[in-house]
Amino acid sequence: LGYPDALFNRAVCLMLGHGTTKDSIEAFRQFRTAANMGNKQALHNLAGCYMHGVGTHKNDSLAIACYTLSASNGYAPSQTILADCYLRGTGVEKDSTTAYHWFGKAAEQNEPIALFTLAEKHAKQDSIAALSKRKLRKSPAIDYMRKAARYGSKEAQRFIVKCFAEGKYLK
Repeated sequence: LGYPDALFNRAVCLMLGHGTTKDSIEAFRQFRTAANMGNKQALHNLAGCYMHGVGTHKNDSLAIACYTLSASNGYAPSQTILADCYLRGTGVEKDSTTAYHWFGKAAEQNEPIALFTLAEKHAKQDSIAALSKRKLRKSPAIDYMRKAARYGSKEAQRFIVKCFAEGKYLK
């Protein structure tokens, strides 16, 4: 078995029990092998196994290391999860600057959760500016919200529907 994509797909089947007996330990091993062979999705899933203790012992340090490597290689789902870890302080020290760096990288690839998170961040900044009577600049919040909705964020879609229902048109 020297094909990383095939190993990854087999690991997913083992993890979910599709077409085979569910075996999270063997799935973990195959994710690890496929990740070592360069499969980005396998590395991402390996990080999830470490983060949640699936098929192996829970290990936040290894999870963060895998998410960081995967994120550094441009895998948007890992960038989003790593960003959330920094935002919440899960497995790492809280660091909003690093969190929004990774959300930005994922948003560049139209990752819906990252887009929605950035929309919320900019909307909060706009609200603070409005409350303090500072002049509002043209906000990227609406652009991020629209893009998040376009790429599948249910939260963004609900927000936009609510705005139109309340007569708050998004310019």
